[in-house]
Amino acid sequence: MSGLVNVAGGDSKGAQVALVNFASHIVGTQVGLVNVSDRIDGWPIGLVNIEKDGVLQTELWTEDISSAMLGYAFGTRVAYTIASVGFGFGASPESPSASLGIGARLTLGPFSATWTSRGASSSATRVPSISRGPRAASRCASSRAIPRRAPAL
Repeated sequence: MSGLVNVAGGDSKGAQVALVNFASHIVGTQVGLVNVSDRIDGWPIGLVNIEKDGVLQTELWTEDISSAMLGYAFGTRVAYTIASVGFGFGASPESPSASLGIGARLTLGPFSATWTSRGASSSATRVPSISRGPRAASRCASSRAIPRRAPAL
């Protein structure tokens, strides 16, 4: 355990706890703001988790029918962080938005499952959005500005 930076070379077992953790090969857990390793057999807990053979991928997806998102996921084989930006198009375009989230990947033999949550998001839109469709309940809430009202005379 260390206060600011924890560096472990070779094979390590147990936990690394610091603001920033570096390890060659760790069997256990890394807990910190930034966790970096060549290989981790366990769970990293932090905002930024990077593993040499981990997740580094660009993603493109749509939400509803009129919003496109571009994201970059980075992390370990089991836990990752995703940062994304988006824009609207079509009949009612939305303002640009940005979000930050976390994800996890579980593999059991030939089966795998992926979970992603984009919890912190922001948009410059001035009109409250209305979620539509079956995925509406699972979408994360974004912080949106309250529309301005005309002063009363």
